[in-house]
Amino acid sequence: MWLKREGSCCPIDNRPLTADSDLFVDNYTRREIAQTRLECPNAGYGCKVVLQPIDLENHIPSCSFQRTGSGKNSLHCTFENVGCRTTISSADELASHLESNLQQHLNLLSMAYTKLLDLSKTQTMNGKAEEANSMWDPQPKGNSVAGSTTATVGNSNAGETHWPELIRALYEKVVLLEQKGYEQTIEMNNLKQQLATSNARLERVRHELATTHCGGIYIWRVPNFREQLTAMTRDPLLMLYSPAFYTSQYGYRFCLRLNLSAKNRSHLAVLVHLMRSENDVTLDWPFSGRMSLKLIHPTDPQRHLKETMMSRPELEAFRRPRHEICPRGFGYTEFVKVSDLLSIGFLGETDTLVLRVQVQCV
Repeated sequence: MWLKREGSCCPIDNRPLTADSDLFVDNYTRREIAQTRLECPNAGYGCKVVLQPIDLENHIPSCSFQRTGSGKNSLHCTFENVGCRTTISSADELASHLESNLQQHLNLLSMAYTKLLDLSKTQTMNGKAEEANSMWDPQPKGNSVAGSTTATVGNSNAGETHWPELIRALYEKVVLLEQKGYEQTIEMNNLKQQLATSNARLERVRHELATTHCGGIYIWRVPNFREQLTAMTRDPLLMLYSPAFYTSQYGYRFCLRLNLSAKNRSHLAVLVHLMRSENDVTLDWPFSGRMSLKLIHPTDPQRHLKETMMSRPELEAFRRPRHEICPRGFGYTEFVKVSDLLSIGFLGETDTLVLRVQVQCV
């Protein structure tokens, strides 16, 4: 065909040519092209057919793995080019898919890179086929030859650089997803810290409400008392103080003190201490009232140990506190023998000492 278009002349030196004597069939190139085998374009969807280029053109229209147009409105994963065949119906579902299948996409990316390396090994064969085609169909003489050669090389380079660009884009996408996951982890940790702070504040408020509106009645539970008793035995100056409680919402503030008696180490001392509060300026001093102490037996109410005492205005223990806790307490320095406390069963199975105190103003 090109011989007729060029007036039966060589496109290089314009010498006349004849089809019988000056042209010949390149059987070697034809045989090399005929031996080329290509995969079906639907190989990614399950087709395993490998045919010659001419036979492949006839196979494609009838391929059973060919995609249909039924999903025109559906979205595809951004990793579709490397093998992810998931079809998504919405942008939100696509975002969820990208976050939950990160490892799978990384595996597909690694496989695509491996295929790219294999593809580079076949460039020599493809280059020979392109060279044969260009020799069989010579380009017009002059500058157009150079221009066509440049275009051919450009198309070849575009094909060679397609995979690296795709992998680079996918890698950037993976980095963005990892960064987003890291930011979400930091945000979640911050929310956890805020929740823990809020819970602690809520527990503190709950405790303050319970001790403010208790009506002067407070139950003090001392867990692991045997361990506490051992510590007090080793350190005679060690004292345990209960949380503060109020006689009323705007009343006096008290706490209990527990320690081994300084006079007799075999006995336990229980005393009541006044504490400074924001209500002190509105109250009458010294404090005047009745205080009841009760040591609770966990299983036998008949064994409860109860003592009641009245305040004494002349004592410093009932004057307005000048410190957070009044250094002077009022109570019993020998409230109960330690041996009776352990033998009679006041600690129960939970090793917890339970004291009930009631303070009433009179």
